[in-house]
Amino acid sequence: MQTEIEALIIEILENYGYRVINVSEKLIRAERRGDDILVTYAFVDEVLEEAAWERLSRIRKIVATTKLFINLTQCQEVPDGILRTLKEQGVVLVPRENFEREVGRVKLSKILAKYEGIEPSPETDVEYSAEERFFALKMDRSAIEKEGEKVSGFNYELRYVPHHLFTYTCEIKRNGTGTKIWGILAVDAVNGQIKKWKKMPGIAKMPEYPGSLRAMVLSAEEAEAMATEWILHNESREVSPVEMKIDNILVIEKRIERPDPETIVLNYLGIFHLPIWYVEGSTGIMVVNAAEGTTVDMEFFGMGHQNR
Repeated sequence: MQTEIEALIIEILENYGYRVINVSEKLIRAERRGDDILVTYAFVDEVLEEAAWERLSRIRKIVATTKLFINLTQCQEVPDGILRTLKEQGVVLVPRENFEREVGRVKLSKILAKYEGIEPSPETDVEYSAEERFFALKMDRSAIEKEGEKVSGFNYELRYVPHHLFTYTCEIKRNGTGTKIWGILAVDAVNGQIKKWKKMPGIAKMPEYPGSLRAMVLSAEEAEAMATEWILHNESREVSPVEMKIDNILVIEKRIERPDPETIVLNYLGIFHLPIWYVEGSTGIMVVNAAEGTTVDMEFFGMGHQNR
């Protein structure tokens, strides 16, 4: 049973981001970013006073940033002499009730971690092709002229901008479980901008409307490296902060969970040309994604950007 208790203590420490470095005779040592913690406990079959004095004599000369003594005995009324010695040695007393609460929190977090942040698989059955493809036009000339009325448009230019397309998966691991994330990334092969898509627009083998074809600047290899960096940075997420009490002071630690680099899998789909309408008007300019019918940018002269 005592080894089971130590397993629970280790689980709690790891949940706080500590790495256990030694377990010996009811002493558990762990470290985290330069801080070290020493945890000892008195078990349910022990006499509190005897166990407390024995543990305190053993840890008295051990240097650690934080020292915890968990009282799991049937006696939760700690004598004044022990309380004074705990305080003098800088040891934090953890009552059984607090330990039980931590155990429950960690167990629940492991269960919820299986479901939190799960995203649906990207909606695409597109496979790789060496041939360059085009996204179908959702907004034709008549539709963009109507939209262009917002800036009193008089000049309309359609450009096909090359993009490297990837689907990807990665995992954020917590307490031995992994939360899987899927997505579609479009890497602009001209300026390197990266966007995550929920689904793929319609695809055509040839452009559906005359327009100019932008020259590609970034190679597929360069786009893949950029996409990997994007995933590591943008799929990171802040999770519920960890709370713990040290000397009756509530410490709240922000936690950021990041994808495990070893779980990132990128699937290259090829080069796709995205149709973009550039509209010049007497009162402003606008840029519209013609494959989705969404405004990318709009600026009224003298007023700055309205939508980006």
